[in-house]
Amino acid sequence: MPLKVVIAEDNDLMRASLRCIVEGLDYVEIIGEANDGATALSMARQLRPNVIFLDIGMPLMDGIDVGRLISDHNLRQINVKERTHVIFVTAYEQRVFDAYDLYASDFIIKPFRHERITKTMDRIYSIYKTAQDHSSCKLIIETEGDIVFIEESEIIFVNKEGKQTVIHTVNGNIATNETLDLIENKLSCFGGYLRCHRGYIINTMRVVRLEPMCKKSYTVYLSGTTETAIMTKDKKVELLDRRGISVDTYSDLIVVQRCAKDVII
Repeated sequence: MPLKVVIAEDNDLMRASLRCIVEGLDYVEIIGEANDGATALSMARQLRPNVIFLDIGMPLMDGIDVGRLISDHNLRQINVKERTHVIFVTAYEQRVFDAYDLYASDFIIKPFRHERITKTMDRIYSIYKTAQDHSSCKLIIETEGDIVFIEESEIIFVNKEGKQTVIHTVNGNIATNETLDLIENKLSCFGGYLRCHRGYIINTMRVVRLEPMCKKSYTVYLSGTTETAIMTKDKKVELLDRRGISVDTYSDLIVVQRCAKDVII
């Protein structure tokens, strides 16, 4: 499938120049053009392009404001293929810094250079094709501009660390700027994962022990790692249910092991 592209540029000559370069790529379909920010945003929401070229200085709505709203939309998308890659264009290099925190795919300075645009589009198309070709048994995330495919069976737990989310796997840890809520949504299609705490998601089949931390939470030990997670007390029954352990059976285990500190799953 071709990359669907929208071009948003208020200068007619610049828009025509950009169109001429982009439509020359055999994997591209231009599905819309806009000459102001409000129209660009409407097209982005209705047409769902794979790529949008955004002039930073446009009437009615600044290109940076449009890009920020598109970025917010991207962070809520589970499937990488449903996100819109934003390419900012501007005649003023200093404006690039205004959009630096929006995870744009590129910043292109006018006048347009054919080689630069082609290189950027080739890279985006490669990401798009890779996302299409990989099977659905992998968790697909973005990290520092790259697309990473993680075997679902290798995931141990996920947690929030500062401003990043970290996926802990049997092969090491992978950090991403995607939110924990988004990762939770992605993992929901596999089953077997539990949001056991506001800052943690665990692979329920890897839980080997719960150790009381205090009255309201447990330390969770998991196979495949020496690191631990945290579980709130109210999530215990849900974990037991997913592991096929009835509450009655669990109570009997507690009676038998009442002298022990741990609960073995």
